[in-house]
Parts: sequence; structure tokens; C-alpha cells
Amino acid sequence: MESVTLKQIGYRFAGTAVLNLWGGGQGTIDMQSWRIMGEFDREKMIAGINDNGFGCKSFESAEIFVEKLFENDYTEHDTMIEVENQELKSGN
Repeated sequence: MESVTLKQIGYRFAGTAVLNLWGGGQGTIDMQSWRIMGEFDREKMIAGINDNGFGCKSFESAEIFVEKLFENDYTEHDTMIEVENQELKSGN
């Protein structure tokens, strides 16, 4: 049996955001996924929270699913992180 060693090259993030809408009220939207290459960076992860192009006043919270990225397009689920008011609520 052969074995292969892959090097981790970064992280991919995806999930759902709760938006504060311009006309008042809130909505929920699936975020467009984003990547951070290299080391995990909480500030870059939080900065990546998005409205998938919808347009909103601000972000109330987000549930972010984190995958580790490896060479040759291999991914592995890492954790789920909750962000509220641009601050980590739980997770990594």
C-alpha cells in the first residue's frame, strides 16, 4: 500500500451571515466562500465575512465553516466558528 504526504497551504471559509438591511430589519444569506493562503489569521477571516454581493448596512453575525486546504485540491473540514458583531463568539 502506498502513502502520500500533502502539505497544508491555507484555509477556505464559507457559511451564513445575518445582515442588517438598509431599509431596516434583518436577513440571512449564504456568503461567497473565501480563502486565506498560509497561516490562519482571525482578522483576515472576520474581514472576509460578506453579503455575496447583495448589499447591506452591516453584519450582525455569521456562522463560518472552516476547511483546511492542501496541495492537489484536497480539503478537510476543520471547525465551525461563530462571529457576532465582528468578534469571535465561539470556535477556533
